[in-house]
Amino acid sequence: MHFSDGLIFAAFYLTHRGWLMNFKAFSIIALICFLANSASYSQNYSQISVTGFNYDMIANGGPGTNQAYNTTNVIFDGDNAFAGHVMYSTDFRGNYNQSTAPEGGLPSNRLITSANNSAITYLLQSYDANNVLYLNNTVNVGTLTLSVPQSYQRLAILASSAEGSSSFTVRLNFNDATYADYSFSVQDWFNGTGYAIQKIGRVNARNYSSTYHDRYDDIDGTTTNNPRLYDCLITLANNDMFKVVTSIRFTKTVSGNSRTVILAVCGLNPLSAPVALPATNVTSSSFTANWNSVVNATKYRLDVSLTPDFSSFISGYNNLDVGNALNCSLSGLAGGTYYYRVRAENSYGQSIHSNIISAAVCPSGQASGISFTNVSVVKFKINWTRGTGTNCAVFIKQTETGSALPVNGTSYSSSPVYTLGSQIGTTGWYCVYSGSGSSVTVTGLTAGTTYRAMVCEFNSAVSPAYNTASSSGNTANQFTVSPNQATNIVFHNITQNSLSLNWVNGNGSARCVFIKSGNGGSAAPVNNTTYTASTVFGSGTQIGNTGWYCIFNGSVNMFAGDLTVTNLNFNTPYTLMVCEYFDSTGAEYYVTNSATLNPNVQETLLPVKLESFTYNVSENSVTLRWTTSFECNNSGFEIERKKLTGSEWDKTGFVKGYGNSSGPKNYTFTDARLNTGDYCYRIKQIDFNGNFEYFLLGTNVVIGQPLKFSMSQNYPNPFNPATRIDFSIAESGMAELSLYDLSGKKIENIFKKSLEAGYYSNEYNAGRLASGIYIMRLVSGKFSK
Repeated sequence: MHFSDGLIFAAFYLTHRGWLMNFKAFSIIALICFLANSASYSQNYSQISVTGFNYDMIANGGPGTNQAYNTTNVIFDGDNAFAGHVMYSTDFRGNYNQSTAPEGGLPSNRLITSANNSAITYLLQSYDANNVLYLNNTVNVGTLTLSVPQSYQRLAILASSAEGSSSFTVRLNFNDATYADYSFSVQDWFNGTGYAIQKIGRVNARNYSSTYHDRYDDIDGTTTNNPRLYDCLITLANNDMFKVVTSIRFTKTVSGNSRTVILAVCGLNPLSAPVALPATNVTSSSFTANWNSVVNATKYRLDVSLTPDFSSFISGYNNLDVGNALNCSLSGLAGGTYYYRVRAENSYGQSIHSNIISAAVCPSGQASGISFTNVSVVKFKINWTRGTGTNCAVFIKQTETGSALPVNGTSYSSSPVYTLGSQIGTTGWYCVYSGSGSSVTVTGLTAGTTYRAMVCEFNSAVSPAYNTASSSGNTANQFTVSPNQATNIVFHNITQNSLSLNWVNGNGSARCVFIKSGNGGSAAPVNNTTYTASTVFGSGTQIGNTGWYCIFNGSVNMFAGDLTVTNLNFNTPYTLMVCEYFDSTGAEYYVTNSATLNPNVQETLLPVKLESFTYNVSENSVTLRWTTSFECNNSGFEIERKKLTGSEWDKTGFVKGYGNSSGPKNYTFTDARLNTGDYCYRIKQIDFNGNFEYFLLGTNVVIGQPLKFSMSQNYPNPFNPATRIDFSIAESGMAELSLYDLSGKKIENIFKKSLEAGYYSNEYNAGRLASGIYIMRLVSGKFSK
């Protein structure tokens, strides 16, 4: 409240109704008028259009008969027998003074500029309609409704009271369904101080005779002082003055015979909010806040915060009184995005907040030298040289051009997985790192794609201000690798329970080979998972529970037959797939697309099932017998023999197989003319495609010593040039083998040596002899043949 207003209300209580004032009271009135008219600024009130006036208590101007009586029959001031006094306009003459208008009265233009405050000019209601709100002890509540709801800093209510002063509770109703209660008092219209207008005159509107009712009534014998109308002022609280007033309800609070009229309302609109202007002189530790001037403001208040909602303030900058200046310099700042707002102020209160201005106090030294390492299909490592900020944020985008422009004051959550961190608006720039480091490995990228990276230095993490200037090597682009899948899986050496394979490598750093029982499908290894390989089917790491087992994990090239898988089932299709991968162990990125002959399917063969394998010995001959229960693609059996103490197997014969058979088949093979000794036998089952499998005779075969001396016919016979002769010696001793012609002449001693008892076979080459018939003679001890 202005100082002069306080004196006005004090005067309300210091005066009393009466016809004479003492000198002391007069002096107070003079002082009040002087102070009121010496306001240091002129913030003008505006007239408020309202509805709700309920009585005509202002007589129309001009001569005529019974104008006041015809206006109203309400008794406002009943101080004599002719009570019923109403106010009148300037030229009202009454029934007794038709020729001359009395001095004083209300202006005919209905405008009253307050003698107490020249900034207030009231507009009275029309003289020929309801023109006042009349309240007494019976009708003690009345409401004026604003035609145009508005916000007000102050209200000036033109009012007067008769039969003593009156007090009121004033309820201001706002458009948000809230309200606020204020109060004021209005003085008696004869002798109050701090009036807006005096000498308004009055008319007695009661009967003087049957003919004349209206009479100008100058009770105190003068036209210089009374009656009077007063300014009743209400100053709204700061939180109320920015609400929109919709109506004003008056409730009379003092009992007694006083009566009140409220004639007009003026409002002082709140101070306009300043317009905050962009910060100037911005450095890495300071800036200047600026704003424009506001009419009628005597000072300004400044708020500075690191948050746009001003939930906290920079120390010393909460409602800071900066006087009548239009700027304020802040220094020693730690960096960040600062927000400031301003309010205008005068003696009646403050304006609402200005707009909010942000000032980015960012590091002067930007990061530089972006480089990329460990580039693969879906990831790479970004490296950079730090600038002068305490922190930095890294943004990447799938593009070849442009720069990241993070919004000052916004903290971006980061994720090294592309697109999982915060995005700058909808620009496609995603935050992949925020911190004080100088590198980050980014994953979740797309193969064969160009990405652009930018590093932005900042200081305060609370409300960061980003350096978005480009510097050497910042921004920078990187192209991810386009993967090539392995191709051409080829199978070799297919058996009933194994197969070999090879393939052509792709461009991965390494690869895994997976196998699954069944025809069709493809392997889908999980990224960042290391699979342990085993060529024994079912022993390597499985992909989940899909049935795909890892049989190879490595980087070497595989050639034909290099990788053999065992433990397979016969006559079963197997699907194999090679998956190239990139990056290191535990961080694998697998290429799982199909390629030429990858995946590929191969079926194992139906085996020859051997039901039995036996033998029997006759002298120096061994007869082998075996039986199969079924055969598939069986070319036949090679018979192989070796000495028990020997290391080399000798092929001794071949027995043709039945090819394909689902029933039992029997086979026999005799190995004759063996020397005494211990032997091992096995048969080699061979498929038509060259695959084979061995079956070993479970026991050793023993050829013992002969029981008698014998000599067999040579074979072949006839022969050229060599032949073989078999013989047995029952007892150890000297033995001689000689050759004769038909005349009995000895041609040659083939051998003569000591032999152990046993079975023997001797080959003789007769290439030097003439064709003919010859005789072979064996002598051993007393035996000769």
